[in-house]
Amino acid sequence: MFNLKFKEIESEYKFMIDKNLYCRIDSDFDWIKEYEQINYYFLDSNEILKEKNITVRVRNSDECYRLQVKVPMKIKGSLSQKIEYETYLQELPNKIMGSELADICGCNLSDLYCIGELRTLRKTYMLFPNVKICLDFNRYLGAEDYEIEFECKENDCIDDFVSKYGITKQQIISKGKFTRFLERYDLLRG
Repeated sequence: MFNLKFKEIESEYKFMIDKNLYCRIDSDFDWIKEYEQINYYFLDSNEILKEKNITVRVRNSDECYRLQVKVPMKIKGSLSQKIEYETYLQELPNKIMGSELADICGCNLSDLYCIGELRTLRKTYMLFPNVKICLDFNRYLGAEDYEIEFECKENDCIDDFVSKYGITKQQIISKGKFTRFLERYDLLRG
């Protein structure tokens, strides 16, 4: 039985960027941390999680496994707010019992199985005391993409940054990693 605990309400602004902008931003900062993380995504056979935009993943970073469940609260433009639950695991499971997640996800789930992995090379920088930049290069299911995330509570704190790099918050509605992974997964399944 998993002992999933409420971790936080995650607030982040996400923007898809191209390789050129990624390289430009990368060269403009002295990143405080650079590391690879691997997300192993899980889905139930009825795809209820997919319909409800609930992410169930096991993240491998810093030599540990963490089961994370993200339940959406609000998605507006580039802002994504989710309730996040988490617990540490000894190893990567082959299967996650749906009954163990049913209360958190708010639905009856069949068992969940790993459908693939997404690898991220992440670089982080503290723009302000309460604003972290995450610059990501992602690889999954034969695809690659680039994104920048701002972990912060208020959007006005990133206005100067997005303006400097020509990123328009009102025009860009970015999909999260799990959504992009699922789109590619569905495309490959035919």
